[in-house]
Amino acid sequence: MLIKIRGVTYPNARVAAEAHNVKIDAIYSALNRGKIDAVGTGKCRKRKITLNGFTFQSISAASVALGFGRTYLGKALVNGSEISQKRVANAIKAYAEKME
Repeated sequence: MLIKIRGVTYPNARVAAEAHNVKIDAIYSALNRGKIDAVGTGKCRKRKITLNGFTFQSISAASVALGFGRTYLGKALVNGSEISQKRVANAIKAYAEKME
């Protein structure tokens, strides 16, 4: 699959990742978000998130720490159903009890 980043076309994600000193996952993630031209610029850095007083390195890290898949928490917080919101609240409560 050809990858075009800031006007330069690469034959595949591996070559594009090497050229921009990022992991292949960063290439695919940027493609999925529609932010491929931001790869390797430092503008796609993970942002810390704080939930009920607990700070995580990223929303993905928080999702995994709470026992969900890597992308679950982000989806649940943005447009999740009432059920997913309750699952997140219960997971945070369980995490807090485990950390005490």
